[in-house]
Amino acid sequence: MAMKDKLFTTLLALLFTAALSAQGTKSGGDDISYTGFTFNYAYQDVHTNVDDLKAVWNGKDDNLAHGFNTGFYVQQNLYKGMVIVTGFQYQFTMRVNRDVNLISYTLPGKGDIQYFNHNLIVPIKFGYSFKFGGTSCFTAFAGPSLNFLVSTMENLRVNRNNYIYTDYVNGKHTVKTEGSKTTETSSDHKRMTWFDIPMGLGAVVKFGRFGIHFEYEWGLCDRWKNSGKFRTDQMTAGLVISF
Repeated sequence: MAMKDKLFTTLLALLFTAALSAQGTKSGGDDISYTGFTFNYAYQDVHTNVDDLKAVWNGKDDNLAHGFNTGFYVQQNLYKGMVIVTGFQYQFTMRVNRDVNLISYTLPGKGDIQYFNHNLIVPIKFGYSFKFGGTSCFTAFAGPSLNFLVSTMENLRVNRNNYIYTDYVNGKHTVKTEGSKTTETSSDHKRMTWFDIPMGLGAVVKFGRFGIHFEYEWGLCDRWKNSGKFRTDQMTAGLVISF
């Protein structure tokens, strides 16, 4: 079993244990521990000066990639309202620059440059939670997340017969033009690291089984392996539904 697989398995086991514990924990008669499901709008703010990525990240007023974040949310009471907030979430974000001249990339004419990002996220936040109004509670938290970058794909596409596809994490590179297609996987295209530890803060206001979630995180790691930098901040906002 690869090191990444062992790490994922260990984290899932720890989260499962925390979730079972959260289901039955009380604090002075006030239940602030719970397990639930979360679904959020997400955006990433990309900070980069990498020449290879200028086509997708330059030419617009912002450097935002939009998408969603979803998965399990676990809040565990530690001592008198002090809580740990964790879980296991999948996040997808994308960005598309349209009507870009792709001739310099050996493609015929104009087309789209598409960016797709897939992450697995394990938050490890610490905070304080208190009850109000009987069945409602407010939680504020801060701390790191373990952010595993599954893939980051860039697709320069004129049409289905003319495109260049690169996965900067796994090293897969495909070039298709009229009448020919080549695919290779090499270390030359593995230009982005697969791990980040962003620091963030956020809050959840929960009314009965339903809560409103907001969080902002600042990426600490430069993910680009070669010359230049690629760092991301991100925001998520949405719902938490407890089981």
